Amino acid sequence: MIQFACPSCKSTCSVGDQYAGRKIKCPKCGARVVHLRDSKVELLTAGTIPSIASATTVAAPPPVAPAGSPLNDATPLATAVVPQSVGEFVQQSESKQNVLIIGGLIGLFAVILSVLGIAFDLPLLAVAPIGIALTIAAVWLWVRMKRRRDGRKPPG
Repeated sequence: MIQFACPSCKSTCSVGDQYAGRKIKCPKCGARVVHLRDSKVELLTAGTIPSIASATTVAAPPPVAPAGSPLNDATPLATAVVPQSVGEFVQQSESKQNVLIIGGLIGLFAVILSVLGIAFDLPLLAVAPIGIALTIAAVWLWVRMKRRRDGRKPPG
């Protein structure tokens, strides 16, 4: 996999190794570059970064060139690189994703309720959500540890 930074818009892109030494098109700005070696590319045609208004409009599909046409030797489109943490999250099982999402939501609600408790000078509301969230986390860890000790695989 060849990864490079687009010289026109600075976005990180990647293409397969079979495109080494060939012309490549940036998916974000449309700039055309030629791969030199490793992650080095040379800008051939500068691209344009789409404005927010034009980014929300639906683009028409590109025209398909007839067989035998010189347009068939199209420049391959590079793909944007997904951050590693997002890629790892997507590769998890669905139950693991659900646990992570629910845990994040519980933590978010605990923080919001605690901030509201502090803002309205309600000590119980400031402390109780964090205590409840920590209790939920402790019970979940205890159940997980017990299942591991008993030789059963924990869910997720």
